[in-house]
Amino acid sequence: MIEELLTPSSLLLQIKKLIGKPLTYPSGKGECMIVRIQLPEGPIVFKRRKDSTSWSKLKEEYISSSMIWRVINALNTKIPIQIDRVLGASYNSRTVLETLIAYCPNFFICYPNRYAVIGGQVQINKGHKHILWKPDEAHQGLYPTTLEINGYITEVPSVEIYCDAINV
Repeated sequence: MIEELLTPSSLLLQIKKLIGKPLTYPSGKGECMIVRIQLPEGPIVFKRRKDSTSWSKLKEEYISSSMIWRVINALNTKIPIQIDRVLGASYNSRTVLETLIAYCPNFFICYPNRYAVIGGQVQINKGHKHILWKPDEAHQGLYPTTLEINGYITEVPSVEIYCDAINV
């Protein structure tokens, strides 16, 4: 049976299977490798590189438990999330966390269209990379999989959605 709610522990158990393997970023620009994971909720210790520097010469970096929790809470919405927006632009390790998640079987990369109102006119623009958790589906193989989706993401939530979020 698939868990109804994603937890840091369940995600890190999936990511643990990737320890010691060079993982190419979905963009193809660089790679990372997990050194170790502190279970049940992190941190994740990793190294990253953009060239052929030996892994042993690279410094260890960390993804904190709080960072993992922020992403888990967003993924539990079961709608596509953009890691940059969930974590904010100040985190250097956000691309690594996005990559690790994308390599897990129940997570997919998708590019939902963006719905925007500019100058009073509605525009549908090509979307940015998002991660989507689909607990009832899994991609095959070790590589991140892109999922074609219909629909769009709004750049600014509507007043109704914002008010509902406040009530929750």
